[in-house]
Amino acid sequence: MTDKFPFSYFSTWINPQKMFTNRKKLSWGQMILTLVFSFSLILLTVPVYYARQSSVNLGMFMPKVNRMLKNQDLQKTIHQTPYHDGTFDFKGEKVIENSSNGIIGINIPSNLEKNYRNGIFLSDQEVVLKENGTTSTIRFMKDINPSKGNFYSKISQTWFRINRMGVTFSTMYMLGAIVLFTNLIFLFIGAFFLWLTRKSSFTTIATFKEACAIFDYVIGPSCFITAIIGFFKFDISMIMMVETLMAVVYLLMIYGKTHFNDEYVANQFMIQE
Repeated sequence: MTDKFPFSYFSTWINPQKMFTNRKKLSWGQMILTLVFSFSLILLTVPVYYARQSSVNLGMFMPKVNRMLKNQDLQKTIHQTPYHDGTFDFKGEKVIENSSNGIIGINIPSNLEKNYRNGIFLSDQEVVLKENGTTSTIRFMKDINPSKGNFYSKISQTWFRINRMGVTFSTMYMLGAIVLFTNLIFLFIGAFFLWLTRKSSFTTIATFKEACAIFDYVIGPSCFITAIIGFFKFDISMIMMVETLMAVVYLLMIYGKTHFNDEYVANQFMIQE
């Protein structure tokens, strides 16, 4: 049963020698299928990570608004304004900040809001965050009191609760694009250089497909190990670094066990016998 796909593919993960000797067994379709599976493992780290989070760094999505939310005068105004059952009791219009970052205002008329590309516009029941002309309206929630504690953290928490799905999918898209691009470059460029050795007596790799299969075997366990680490510690730069490191380690293990040469493998087998 382990000789049949996909069991034969997974069984090679613990045997670098088989990653080389089984290189002729994978079809192009199977390689595509296993690559998609490997990439999916890494993408799963994103929803797992965000499922554990209660807030997010707004600076990743709205850097100018993020800076304005930390305004001390804004914090002071929020703490001094009566708040009850999801509603503030702001009195009249007020501009807290008007700088190159944008404007922070209370009860600013909507016709004046249009004049600003960046801003924070507060009213009794909601706050409008505007970054480069794009607005995000956040209604104050009864279970998250923005008047107590740090206003920035409360707005970040509320915004993330509303936009959790969008944040998750946008991060998955970004990570997926990075992983797909780097792995395809790694696979095809690496396979190309390995294929160039076909006329050498030092290796017995005959076709470009065989070279791609070796790199496909390498990417699988590299993505699996990276995903396991990513489930516990999610960081995009760390994920890419770990996957690259694991891929290099597996390639070195394959070379150490086979020298990319079937005769070398056969000789090693005879010596062990």
